Amino acid sequence: MKRITAFVFIFGFIGLLAFLAIFIFNVGGMNPLQNNSTKGESIVHSNEKVGSTEDNTAEKSDDSLSSFIKENHSFYNETLGWGRDNNIKWEEQREQAESIQSDLENLTSEDNELQTDLDAINELVKTIAAGSKDKDDAIKLHRYFHDLDIVYNDYKDTKDFFKMTRFRGE
Repeated sequence: MKRITAFVFIFGFIGLLAFLAIFIFNVGGMNPLQNNSTKGESIVHSNEKVGSTEDNTAEKSDDSLSSFIKENHSFYNETLGWGRDNNIKWEEQREQAESIQSDLENLTSEDNELQTDLDAINELVKTIAAGSKDKDDAIKLHRYFHDLDIVYNDYKDTKDFFKMTRFRGE
């Protein structure tokens, strides 16, 4: 009986430590994906805006683009965020890449920098849809949607910003 009690106590304690670790990493804004590069390279673009409005109301009126960004950010959070990139389900990623390609056929932006970001996303999804299993490309896609969700949709559930996008919503 003492062995069972000790066993339950030890695993309960380990569970509590795991919960606290997850809580600290999520709430504290610390994320293992926070590094701005995936292979020592930095993809930081200019903050200058071309043809944007001061309050970005023209861009935010496009609900389909807003939904596209939000839904894909959510997908990548669920499949790659918080260490899940260590066990990528590539068939799921390929199917999502094909879906994104299809969506991008009907989505454009009048903002040159936002369109540049959409084009960059399209190039990344082409490689994954073709069967590439490059983890860095998947992480870059996640970061594009993450940053766009922040600047385009005013997503506030994070302190992380990877500086992947040219579009800054300014």
